[in-house]
Amino acid sequence: MADKFDIFIIKELLKDPSITTLEISLKSQIPFSITHKKRRLIESKVCKKIHS
Repeated sequence: MADKFDIFIIKELLKDPSITTLEISLKSQIPFSITHKKRRLIESKVCKKIHS
């Protein structure tokens, strides 16, 4: 189940897929370590990266 921080991170990634974890952390006031863990989990479970 997603919490409000997960939703914030997903929205930021949808707006700008190249946004850094540090930028998300600063915008959300979530500690960097937590933001990093949540982003990795979101990207591994939800997002698929397609390289061409």
